[in-house]
Amino acid sequence: MHRRLATAATAPALRRFSHHSARPQPDPRFAFLCSEVDNLDLSPSHKSSPRPPHREQFQVLEELRSDLALAGDAPAGVAIAHPWPEWISLMEHLLRQGHVDPSTFAAASLSSKDANAVRTACLRFGRQRPELIRHVSRWDIQVAMRCGCPSIDRKVVNSGKRLRAYVGLDEGEVCSQCNLRGSCDRAYVKARKEDVGRTVDVMRILLTYGLDVITGNVDNRACLNKSVKESIKILLSEVVEVDSRGPGSSTVKAAQRKGQSAVPMKQGDWNCPKCDFLNFAKNIKCLRCDGEFQERYQLLHEDREHLPLKKGDWICKRCNFLNFAKNTRCLQCHEKPTNRLLNPGEWECVS
Repeated sequence: MHRRLATAATAPALRRFSHHSARPQPDPRFAFLCSEVDNLDLSPSHKSSPRPPHREQFQVLEELRSDLALAGDAPAGVAIAHPWPEWISLMEHLLRQGHVDPSTFAAASLSSKDANAVRTACLRFGRQRPELIRHVSRWDIQVAMRCGCPSIDRKVVNSGKRLRAYVGLDEGEVCSQCNLRGSCDRAYVKARKEDVGRTVDVMRILLTYGLDVITGNVDNRACLNKSVKESIKILLSEVVEVDSRGPGSSTVKAAQRKGQSAVPMKQGDWNCPKCDFLNFAKNIKCLRCDGEFQERYQLLHEDREHLPLKKGDWICKRCNFLNFAKNTRCLQCHEKPTNRLLNPGEWECVS
């Protein structure tokens, strides 16, 4: 009877013990740390000292867990094969930020699936950093986009049109010189006024050129010239540098000036006296700060003084741009004419 009762009395205790023993084991990475903490608590030299509160112990273990987790997630030994060091720097930057999985670069060469993963990572990065486009070189965007779109892919074409409108390139002039105009269903179509260039558009153009050595997706081979490649590399470097050091950094501005000085100036190109930005000869205003170039205005005025004007044509007093009679505002600076001759039946609103 005694033994039977003892067995019955100990059964709940055994059940409680088995319930506690079924608790999941801690992460093996913390086993050493936990054992060290236990040894310190049980050693004779530490018995006299009060045990720290449970809340403080939990906080210390949580900090250790987070530090080890970050160390475990950091990519190590990832080999990225590409002829451009600037592209490798961008991929390493995306790896550090967790936009792309390290297993993407496990193989010696990227597969089509891995290339799609890189494409998705670049576009996601561009959408999360909409302000970066304001801190990269407009000049290099001009150089990269003035030869036309690198591909007839619909999204690439739309991004190219938005970027050309952003930097002030004439869409009709660019399309007339593009080798893909015969097969492009959006040739000579301008971007809508509400569509502005975005960082994701810059990233789409950069990844189109960057993945060309792997996928060969640049259809317009005329775009693969030295000046375009150099501008693409500069933009790749600036994207990484601006995102790493933050916009407005003096190092970033110095890198932009260094990149611009490497581009040869053509006849008529001019540096803005206000921000020292290098502009094309046809630009009346600076593409970076919208500063007006007074010497350029004077040259235009001298060049157009001898032009014969048809009835109603007028020259803008502000920028000396020659406008047709039908233009109610200057096409260059949007200024209203002072003494425009009206054709029969035309009238102007006084407001």
